[in-house]
Amino acid sequence: MTTYNTIETDQQVFTGIKSHTQLGDMVVRGIADCVNSAFDGVVTREDALHHMQGDIITVDIDRRSHDVLAFSSTSFCSPNEEFKSDSISNIPGCYLAGATVRKEFQGSGLYKKMNETRIGFALERKLKMVFTRTQNPRVQAGIQKVLGEMKEQGKITDFSLERVLMAGCYPGMLTKEKPVDREVFFDKLDYENGDGYILMFNIEYKNEK
Repeated sequence: MTTYNTIETDQQVFTGIKSHTQLGDMVVRGIADCVNSAFDGVVTREDALHHMQGDIITVDIDRRSHDVLAFSSTSFCSPNEEFKSDSISNIPGCYLAGATVRKEFQGSGLYKKMNETRIGFALERKLKMVFTRTQNPRVQAGIQKVLGEMKEQGKITDFSLERVLMAGCYPGMLTKEKPVDREVFFDKLDYENGDGYILMFNIEYKNEK
């Protein structure tokens, strides 16, 4: 059990999920409701189902209401392998494929904890890259924050970011309002065209240089 402010959650972890059908109907419905809440219904059910697969799936469930409050999917592969592009890195890494927090619980600490857990998967395996694809600058800010804290804790020695614009990789803007962050800016994205960024964080460990 984990407590976030006044929220008590139980986390379920699923491994080697190749299809949402392996998760069971109740979990799938709960994740779909969580995604619908987070994206104001803009993300289709089909796209939500597509993200319910990966090497590791985590689901945080409210102990009182039994609602799914947060969901993440993580895979181990290279950016080249995931996005079928020879122009980007082929370094094996940890792909932060999907991460969603129910709208009314955003800002509760659940998203930060998900980043800590999933980046932890990379560190356990000594993977030199963590990557994702997004339209949301807060995603970049959140990953940078966790990696910065891990550097301060001595878990890694350093990290750097490479950002690659992918034109039209989404069907449009995934949220009703353009996402913004106070420190990270995605000004070059054409949201109506469905642009997004691939964010590739290169990680350095002690005794590597």
